[in-house]
Amino acid sequence: MLLIISIILSSPVKAAGASENLSELLIPTLNGLAGKPIPGTSPVEYYPSSLKSAYKPTETMVSDTNNLPVNTIVKYEIKEVKKYYDPMTGIEVPSADREPGGTYREVVTKEEVAHYYKVSLTQTEYGDKKATNAKPLYFKWTEVDGKKVLTQDG
Repeated sequence: MLLIISIILSSPVKAAGASENLSELLIPTLNGLAGKPIPGTSPVEYYPSSLKSAYKPTETMVSDTNNLPVNTIVKYEIKEVKKYYDPMTGIEVPSADREPGGTYREVVTKEEVAHYYKVSLTQTEYGDKKATNAKPLYFKWTEVDGKKVLTQDG
């Protein structure tokens, strides 16, 4: 089985890739890295196990495939399909019309099946709405032990 992915973002940008495993494609990158070794580190360091992605894909139905909603991922699954034909007429015979013990010509073809996923944020609100003296917080990248760390500024 081969899967092909294309992404349609808020602007008409498209990207493509392939994977053998549909469930692997549904795992956001950061979630897949959580707890795994960081390549090229010696001694071996690990991504934090609490690492979570800021987005989640949710399978959705699309009525107009020529006008997809923003932030929609289209994954094309290539799968084998068996079709049966009448050997005398060459006409395809649907499974409901096939007679038990009948003779049919079996043809295996590959078909592309589209799966649509809406990509949304896992968290959309931050902070305490009830705070009366809330001030905006500012952050900056700071270098600590040769690594960039996000710290509060001010």
